[in-house]
Amino acid sequence: MKITVIEADMTKVGGGQLIALEAIRAFRDVGWDVTLVTAAMGKGVLEAFGTLPKGVEVVEIAPSLRKFRLYKNMIVGVYGEVIDSDVVFNVYGTYPFWPPSGKVLVYIHFPFKVYDRAPRNPLWRLYASPQALNEALRRLSLKRRIYLTNSRFTAWAFIRRRGSAPIYVLYPPVKPLRPSKTKEDIIVSLGRISPEKNQLEQLLIAKVMREKGMKFDLFIMGSLDKSSRKCMQYYELLMRKMSAWNLKGRVEILANVSRRDMEEIVGRAKVMLHTYKFHLKDLGTIGEHFGIAVAECMSAGAIPIVPAVPSGVWWDILERGRYGYGYHSIAECASKIGMIIKSWSDHELLSRECIRRAGMYSFERFRKEIVKVVRKVSEEAKYISEPQRFSMSVSIGV
Repeated sequence: MKITVIEADMTKVGGGQLIALEAIRAFRDVGWDVTLVTAAMGKGVLEAFGTLPKGVEVVEIAPSLRKFRLYKNMIVGVYGEVIDSDVVFNVYGTYPFWPPSGKVLVYIHFPFKVYDRAPRNPLWRLYASPQALNEALRRLSLKRRIYLTNSRFTAWAFIRRRGSAPIYVLYPPVKPLRPSKTKEDIIVSLGRISPEKNQLEQLLIAKVMREKGMKFDLFIMGSLDKSSRKCMQYYELLMRKMSAWNLKGRVEILANVSRRDMEEIVGRAKVMLHTYKFHLKDLGTIGEHFGIAVAECMSAGAIPIVPAVPSGVWWDILERGRYGYGYHSIAECASKIGMIIKSWSDHELLSRECIRRAGMYSFERFRKEIVKVVRKVSEEAKYISEPQRFSMSVSIGV
């Protein structure tokens, strides 16, 4: 069987690139021919996630073009669908509005709309207008592709925004971390350092905890894009606030920390703090689409505390508080973290449950499931007129 895998940008190190590589490995393990279509291939992603298996053909569409990402995604998505193959697996690439000529699986990380970003900026609206038109017309062929989502939450959002249910929820793979034999009063946060990850709220939580006399060490760890003015300004803001709120000695911001150092710190942590959330007019306040960083920390026995809003973290991973805590305010979050640290002996069972829960997102399971889905699709009729309805097991509210 011939498989085409589409990932718009293989120069970045992220969840989409990991999923693409693991899917390719799964397909090659069962002897299928694989072609990877991308705008550009980089060494960083291979150093982080491992090399490509032998026999994989790589097609780079625009290896030297660094700008116009929106249009690169569209070109890659269109080109990937016209290559001769039995099944196309589009991990991340804009798929066109016209019906595909073959069987296409689209992995939905989240059903963003192009105008979700800077909706009132006239220059952005002009730049993105071709993509907006493509989005509007895609409803005409919506049921001619098959959709996978990274969480039940994303499936819910997809149904609300696109009007068609995906056939399958395929959780991304998570690399397990090793817990330390002894836990310390450490709180960890993982995620790129940028405004949307909301690390400023983590400093506010630490400020409340310090004012209440709680003992703790907070490590904010993540990648920092030093070429991004927005990210560098945000990093400088965090450093200023940390000084102004007298958090030095309690909080460390470790930008671009090594994987080895990150794993060592997470292994000793009792708590994983996750603060990502944002607002969309049609969906309200929502959170992380899945939350690989949360699952990673849980695999090391850290107990997560996350915003109690619709999200892959809160609905799927934590099951609304079964495997961690949710919070609605800074004061509530600070109080719950203090409770976990102070009464750790009462939370050791929950810590072990977190390790067990994280184990369900294994690489082995992901490879098995993606192969099963592709085999099922390849055996179906040439065109899928009505995708299998997704049976929601979570309610819309929180």
